[in-house]
Amino acid sequence: MNVSLSLNKNNYYCLRFRVHQRLIPFFKKPLIRKSLYTKNKRQAQLRANQIYTSYLQILNTLSIISTEQTNELTNRFVKEELNQNIGDSFVLNSTKYRVVSTTTLQSAYDKFCIWYKQQNIGDKQYSLTTNKLINLIFPYLGVNSNVEDITLETVEEFREFLYTMPNINKKAYKHLSFKQITELSNIPSEDLIGLSTQIKYLKILKQFFSYMLKANLITYNPCVLLNMPNNTISNREPFDANDISKLFNIFERLDDRKYIYYILAYTGMRPSEFWKCKISISDTNILYFDLSDKSLGLKTQSSHRKIPLHHKLVEMNISEKLSSLQYCFTQAGLSKYFNKTIKPSVTDDQNKIMYSFRHTVATELKRAEVHMDKVSELLGHSYTNSTMTKEVYAHGYTLEQLQETINNIPY
Repeated sequence: MNVSLSLNKNNYYCLRFRVHQRLIPFFKKPLIRKSLYTKNKRQAQLRANQIYTSYLQILNTLSIISTEQTNELTNRFVKEELNQNIGDSFVLNSTKYRVVSTTTLQSAYDKFCIWYKQQNIGDKQYSLTTNKLINLIFPYLGVNSNVEDITLETVEEFREFLYTMPNINKKAYKHLSFKQITELSNIPSEDLIGLSTQIKYLKILKQFFSYMLKANLITYNPCVLLNMPNNTISNREPFDANDISKLFNIFERLDDRKYIYYILAYTGMRPSEFWKCKISISDTNILYFDLSDKSLGLKTQSSHRKIPLHHKLVEMNISEKLSSLQYCFTQAGLSKYFNKTIKPSVTDDQNKIMYSFRHTVATELKRAEVHMDKVSELLGHSYTNSTMTKEVYAHGYTLEQLQETINNIPY
């Protein structure tokens, strides 16, 4: 990581970088400027990198710590790293710089409803749209979620969830809560919502995010690259061998973010699951990502599972790094960086995004002729083989069997 340097009028090197919009309320300015008081470029670059690394630590913890803690970290950074005071030599021009607030889906929805009523639509259409938002889309995304933290991977997961969504107008599901619906498994295919209904939900989701972008409630619309479902289970494409080679070469030049990308590549985990898992060790000394706690807010009942560490992740000492990675980075930051910075250097295929690691793992295991029920268990899907013995349904595969399976990923 290198930060751009410039020379001031005294020929000292200076550091200059733009403050993330969500941190402007804390820094009270959109730009960081700092004289490094040296004419030695190598020394200046080292000091600049140290300062920028400290800044990134604040940015990466923004969504997981309180406002008071962020304010404390910012004040300390400005005082100790910049030797300045908050607001020094700066007057915020509110017409030029928009301060990004912590807008929740609920508050955005309230604004959306006012706007939507003014669009010359009938009462029936208004009710259909708002009911789908409030009864299914928002409970899935989290009604109190910060709108800026919802990523392309998050909406991809919602689209995947719709494949397993029962028709709530049917008697068996009519009185179930959203939580009860997410805990269902092995729903008969004739009870699932149809393709046209899935598309209706996604069109409403896209409409809502399009409104938020135009209303300046978000700076990035994650639904722009969201494809509508077709008659296949998904139209996201896995990365091929050439893609993986390019990706891994890029990862090796990154900071600790690379370890999260490697974890997704070697597990097929949903991106959101990374921040909810822990690493445990079995009685037979097998390290595994533990998502088995039923109190975790996972997407379906089948999502609660154990994923043994691929031997490459063991070699990377991921078990010692996991907590730090979860603390220092956010899903939104990882997703945006991958899809906007890394992926364009690898492929221009719009059907390949960070979520494609999940499809890649499934594809590689299938090519290795792994039993599809093992693949389903590792990825957190319901078993697809109706002839499977009751013993396996009741107890699942052993960690030894799943470890042997996961190590079939060849890259």
